[in-house]
Amino acid sequence: MSIEKVVAWGEKRETDGLITYRIQAKLKGKRELNSLMKEFQGWKHAGEGYDPNNQKTILIMMRIFEDKQSWMKFARTLPFMVEEVNQRTGKKKVINAKRKRA
Repeated sequence: MSIEKVVAWGEKRETDGLITYRIQAKLKGKRELNSLMKEFQGWKHAGEGYDPNNQKTILIMMRIFEDKQSWMKFARTLPFMVEEVNQRTGKKKVINAKRKRA
């Protein structure tokens, strides 16, 4: 089993304009954890929890990006779906969806 998706959100800092992005992933087992850590090298561990209903560990990681474009460039390289939540509206948008060709 592999990681299906991660949820991300960003917060712009007023002091210097940098954006802090956080990702949340639900993982089951050491293999998924190792896979996630490989993709998110250089990110800081921001928190974790546990979902007893489906027996998954919830992991939160964070990293500072210069702007939204650098975040988007990074997110599009990931091998699993990245869903970004708009902080203001709460709407979700898939960042790295593969477009179907007609």
